[in-house]
Amino acid sequence: MKRRIKLYWNNFKIAKSNTSLLCIEGGSAGRKIGFTNQDVCFGNKLCCFEAIEDEPKFIYFYLQSNDFLREFNSNIQGLIGGVNKENLRKIKIPIPPLDEQRRIASALSKIDAYLENTIKLIEEKERFKRGIAKKLLTC
Repeated sequence: MKRRIKLYWNNFKIAKSNTSLLCIEGGSAGRKIGFTNQDVCFGNKLCCFEAIEDEPKFIYFYLQSNDFLREFNSNIQGLIGGVNKENLRKIKIPIPPLDEQRRIASALSKIDAYLENTIKLIEEKERFKRGIAKKLLTC
């Protein structure tokens, strides 16, 4: 017997590659922000920001800015705590010229990469220290 599974793609929200996802509801509202490197399905608590004519990483970094988060947090409502799409659309995102967006995104991406490498180095040093301490402190 041959089985078939039917998928209804129109029932899913899909974020395309190179878009930003922002949690808009619950305890993580405004605190969880991601950037996609492939097409992904996402749920109700997330909102997708797709840059049509702008630098996608600029949008991603702006969503992490104090200006955006202050405005976002001032619009949180309800028992669960969230920002509805209507209020989210009212938040203005200042968009500089494309070449400036690219420079900003590039600079912030380099800083992120540096921080990630630094964190990895610290974790390696901590593992090394624990290994040495274990050898020195066990008889």
